[in-house]
Amino acid sequence: MPDASLTSSAGVLALGELMDRLGVIEALDSGIGPIKSRSRGVTGGELVAALAQCQLLDGAFVAALDRHRADTAAQALSAVPGLASTTAGGLARRFTPARASRPATRPSSPAGGPGWVSSGGRRC
Repeated sequence: MPDASLTSSAGVLALGELMDRLGVIEALDSGIGPIKSRSRGVTGGELVAALAQCQLLDGAFVAALDRHRADTAAQALSAVPGLASTTAGGLARRFTPARASRPATRPSSPAGGPGWVSSGGRRC
């Protein structure tokens, strides 16, 4: 039986720390805005961060979220633990073409970095 305290996705800790220190999820939430009428559960920023984390950990499809969710050690270290593929799919459908095409509105970047770039190439 595999040891549940070990993970094959060791980079999840570094990625979670980086996202936390740079305020990535908060910055994404600020730029994306609300995607649900009630403010409970996963936000738009958490959804984008979870999908990015899944891809960086070798997940090619949304269904890979379920594989990462089953990894108890990785979930303890994850920036967005416990997101199921079905939840991610339902939330992703809330990103309408109008929402996806609007320019970024973030006035400054997290941690004093270079700033966000809008879809038109302008710095925000």
